[in-house]
Amino acid sequence: MGIDVLLLFLGLIGLYLGAEALIRGGAGLTLSLGIKPILIGLTVVAFGTSLPELTVGVISSAQGIAGLSIGNVVGSNICNILLIFGVMALIRPIVIEEDNLRKDIPAVLASAALLWILAADGAINRLDGALLLLGFCVYIKLLWDGRKSRFAAHKSESPKSRRLLFYILIPVGLGLLIFGGWACVKGGSGIARYFAIPEYIIGLTIIAIGTSLPELAIGVLASSRGESELPVGNALGSNIFNSLGVVGVSAMIRPFSINADMTSFSLPAMLAASMAFLPIVTSGKRLTRLEGLGFLIAYGVYICALF
Repeated sequence: MGIDVLLLFLGLIGLYLGAEALIRGGAGLTLSLGIKPILIGLTVVAFGTSLPELTVGVISSAQGIAGLSIGNVVGSNICNILLIFGVMALIRPIVIEEDNLRKDIPAVLASAALLWILAADGAINRLDGALLLLGFCVYIKLLWDGRKSRFAAHKSESPKSRRLLFYILIPVGLGLLIFGGWACVKGGSGIARYFAIPEYIIGLTIIAIGTSLPELAIGVLASSRGESELPVGNALGSNIFNSLGVVGVSAMIRPFSINADMTSFSLPAMLAASMAFLPIVTSGKRLTRLEGLGFLIAYGVYICALF
């Protein structure tokens, strides 16, 4: 029990330091290379901060622990929308870019719907996994083709020494985030097991929140500085990566069954969270503090309903 508490504490420190390094390196690199922060958020940073989910998914699938794997993905996706966007909006109202509205948010909704449809029969087999991975590849292709002409605007030259620092900060930040996510999951799940919490609940709550802490840390730090473009892309990209990439890879390693409570409650809740995001941001292209508070209340209600 004491080791688990220590791991959780070290994980939180690693997440904070990793988020700080990643934001500094990512923001600097996007400016020096002339790449819009939204691309880094939707791809490199989103995939990097989703590595904890991927790690949990791969290990869980290899060990045949289905509840932990799918619970982690579904719980993380709900957390990314309701908790992270809610906290960010409370700190500072979030302006949503046109590309997010027309492409990324619908892609989050589509990936959540596809996962729920494939899981409706109570299992995710290798064919389902292949379809999810195919959808992920299609999304990345469309992302690049639709935006590559605009990624090189407003280039700001930086000295080579500074650019080298940016290249160093990004992998260091990702490494700290991955360690932090792993330590939080290891410590948090150990504490949960000590209190005899069911496996799929651990995946949906303790582990999901733990593996979403990198996105939350980045969102809090960036929002406090008025740099919401990177964390918005990061949270949206993480959801797409989780639903399509993490579940797809996990299913290809070993097909798994899904708890009936997941298909009847948590998967629909994930889809509902994605759908609720759409009308709010399209009404004014921004998420206000009041709407952010609504997101946090909805997340609290979901967590309470699980128990």
